[in-house]
Amino acid sequence: MNQVFKINYLKFFLCCLLILSGQVSEARHIIGSDFYYECRGQGRLANTKNYQFSLTIYRDCSNPSGSGYDPDALFGIYRFNGARYIFVQEFTVNHGSISRVLPENNPCLIIPPNVCVEESSYAFGFDLPVIDETYVIYYMRCCRNNTIVNIVAPNNTGATFFIEISPAAQRVCNNSPKFKSFPPIVICADFPFDFDHSAIDKEGDSLVYEFCTPYAGGGSGAGDPLGGIGCTAVRPSPMSCAPPFSYVSFVSPIYSTNDPMGKGVLSLNSMTGQLKGLPQDLGQYVVGICVKEYRNGALLGSIHRDFQFNIGTCEQAVTAKVMADTSVGKRFTINYCGDRSVQLQNESFRAEYIKTYYWEFKSKNNPNNPLLTSNDRNASILFPEPGEYTGLMIVNKNAAVCSDTALIDLKIIPSDIKADFEFVYDKCSSLPIQFRDKSTGVQTPVKLWSWNFKDGTQSSSKNPAHLFKSPGDYPVQLTVSDGKICKSSISKDITYFPAPELLDILPDKFRACVPATINFTNLSIPIDTSYRVEWDFGDGSRSSGIDASHTYSKPGAYSIGLTVKAPSGCVTKESFPAFIRLQEGPTSDFSYSPEVITTLNASVQFTNLSANAEQFSWNFGDELGSDESSPFHHYRDTGSYVVTLIAKHQNGCVDTSLKKLDILLNISYFLPNAFTPNNDGVNDIYVGTGALAGMQNFSMNIYNRWGEMIYYSEDPGAGWNGKRHNNGPLEPNGVYVCIVKYQTDHGENRTLKSFATLIR
Repeated sequence: MNQVFKINYLKFFLCCLLILSGQVSEARHIIGSDFYYECRGQGRLANTKNYQFSLTIYRDCSNPSGSGYDPDALFGIYRFNGARYIFVQEFTVNHGSISRVLPENNPCLIIPPNVCVEESSYAFGFDLPVIDETYVIYYMRCCRNNTIVNIVAPNNTGATFFIEISPAAQRVCNNSPKFKSFPPIVICADFPFDFDHSAIDKEGDSLVYEFCTPYAGGGSGAGDPLGGIGCTAVRPSPMSCAPPFSYVSFVSPIYSTNDPMGKGVLSLNSMTGQLKGLPQDLGQYVVGICVKEYRNGALLGSIHRDFQFNIGTCEQAVTAKVMADTSVGKRFTINYCGDRSVQLQNESFRAEYIKTYYWEFKSKNNPNNPLLTSNDRNASILFPEPGEYTGLMIVNKNAAVCSDTALIDLKIIPSDIKADFEFVYDKCSSLPIQFRDKSTGVQTPVKLWSWNFKDGTQSSSKNPAHLFKSPGDYPVQLTVSDGKICKSSISKDITYFPAPELLDILPDKFRACVPATINFTNLSIPIDTSYRVEWDFGDGSRSSGIDASHTYSKPGAYSIGLTVKAPSGCVTKESFPAFIRLQEGPTSDFSYSPEVITTLNASVQFTNLSANAEQFSWNFGDELGSDESSPFHHYRDTGSYVVTLIAKHQNGCVDTSLKKLDILLNISYFLPNAFTPNNDGVNDIYVGTGALAGMQNFSMNIYNRWGEMIYYSEDPGAGWNGKRHNNGPLEPNGVYVCIVKYQTDHGENRTLKSFATLIR
C-alpha cells in the first residue's frame, strides 16, 4: 500500500474524547498483554525444572487519573489433572520499569498527542516438579477501557493473563513461542491493513495461528468500598478465583471470536500469522489471537494474546500544490506574462514530511525540446520561448510513502507592460497627495490600474489623489494590467509626517474649582508619538506629550498654548485664550474626639477645620447626618464608620474630606493577687474578671517557682483551683506566676502578667 496517511484530527479527537471520558480511577486501562515462559534446565531438586516467566501488560496512559500498574500484583499457580484444578500457590510480584510504546515507524502517520500507550513487565522464576498434570500460572485484573465497542460491558470486564505448561512441555524443558512485535497503536479506517503477527519459537517447533476469544477477569467493584469480592473484585485473589476462566462476551451478531471487527473485516493466515484487513468503522476493538505449538505432529502447548485496536480516520499526509490562476483537482493552470524566466511558487503541505521536490516541464509546441527540471521547492526556470508547456511537480519522488503529484498547464504570454508612478507633495502640508501613473506597454497596453495605499484603502483611478489619515511610512503599490491576464506591479515608499494644518484640543472641564486637575486631549491630525508636542498651561507650567494633564491651585482665567513639531521639521503653533476658568474653592477638614472610641464611651465630638466654606453637610456613616458646623454624635453599635464632610463655598464650589472611625468593644480583664482554695465558698478559685464580650484567642498559663506550667486554660470564665491542672493534691502555699494573653475584637494583642498567691 503506497498510500500516505495522517490522522484526521477532528474525527479522531472526538473518538479520543470518548476514550478519555470513560477512564475513571479504577483500572480501566488494560489494552493488551504478552505472557511467556522459558525453561532454564534442571531445578535445585531432583525431577524439577527451573522456569522464568515474563508477563508484559500494555495500558492506556492517556488519562492521568486512570490507575497504574499494580506494585504487588497477585499471581496464582494451579495444576490440572484432567478433571479438576488444584491450588498450588499464591504470590505477589512487582512490575519493572515503565516505558512508552512508540507508534508505527511511518513518517506520514501523525498520531494525536492524546494517544498514549505504555508497557511494563512482571518477571519471576520458580522451580516446578515435572508432573503428569498441566500447570496454569495466571494474573487477573479489572478493567478494560469502557469505550470498547465489540464486547458487552467493557467497563466491568477485565482480563486474565495466563500461561500453561503441559506435561509434554515439562518433560522436554520447552520454551514458549514469543510474538515478534506488538500491533500498531492506531490503524486507519478505509485503508488496507497488513501486519506480521507471527511468533518465534526457540526450538523451531511448528506454529499454527488462529483467532480465539479473549478471557475476562475481575469486576469494577462498584458500590463496594473493599473493591468487590471473589472473581468480581477489582483485584481477584487466585485462592478464591480458580480456573477455568470465563470469556468476554462479544456483541453479537455483529462481532464474534473470528470476526472481532465485523464480518470479514480481518483475516489471519494460520501458517504465517499475517493479519490483514480493511477496517471501516471508527472505535476500539478487542481482538484475541492464539498460537499453538506442535513438535513431531503432537501439540506441545499454546500461548494467547488479546489486544485493543484503535481505528481512526486517516487521509493523505502530504499534498502537492502550486500557486496557480485556477485549479481542478490535481491539475493547476498558470498564465504567465513577461520574459521567459518564470518563478513558480510551491504551496505543498505538510512541509515537515516532505524531503524532496521535483519539477518537470516539456513544450507542447515543440515536443522534441529537452525537459526542463528543478529540485527546488520554489522553482526558477528559464524557458526557451513563449508558448504552452505541460509539467508536473512531485513531492517525495520515488519514495515508498508520502508521495504526491501536481499536474501543471503553463502558458507564457509575451508582454512589455511595466508599472511605474510618481508623486509630489509638500512635506509640511497635510493635504492629499497627488499620484501620477507612468506605466508603459506597447505589445500589451495598460487598461486597468489598482492602487493599494497600505492604509486600508484602494483606488482604481489612473491618477488618484489620496489623503493619509495618520502619519507613517507607507509602501504604496500600483498594479497595472491589460484587462486580461498580463499585469505588472511596483511599490514605492512614502514617508508621510506633515505638520497638522490646524491644532485642536479638548479639556475634560472648561470650568472648575481650585484645586483642579484638568485633562487635555489632543485632537490634532495627523499626529503620533514621533511628533514633539509642547504644552503651555498659562500659569507658568509646561509639559510635553500628545495629551496632557495639569493641576491648577489658584483661581483665574488661563490661556493654553500648543506647539507641534513634525519629524519633517515642520512646526504648527496655536493659542487658546482664556480657555480654562477656575474659581476659588473651599478646603474640607475635621478632627474628632476621643481618638479611641469604645462602647463605654461611644459619643464623638467632631470639630470642623474647613476653610473658605459657609455650608456644611455631615454623614456619620450610620445613615445619620448633620448640617451643623461642629456636631456631636453618639454611635449605637460597634464597627467601622466612614465619616464624610462636604464643605461648600459661597460660589458653589465644594470640597469633601473623609475619615474612618472604629467603634470598639470595651474589653477589660483583671486578675486578683491571691486566693484561698479551702472550700469555704469564698475566693476558692483564681480567676479574672472584667468585660469579656468580644475577647478572642484567650489563654491563661500559671507557673510555679521552678518554671513548671501547672495550669492552662483557653476559657476566660474558668479558673485555677490550686491543684496541678485542677487535679490531684493541692499545690503548696506560695507565689505563682500567671500570664494571660488575648485579642480584642479588632485583633489587638494584649498580655497581662500577675502573681497569684496561694493561701490555705
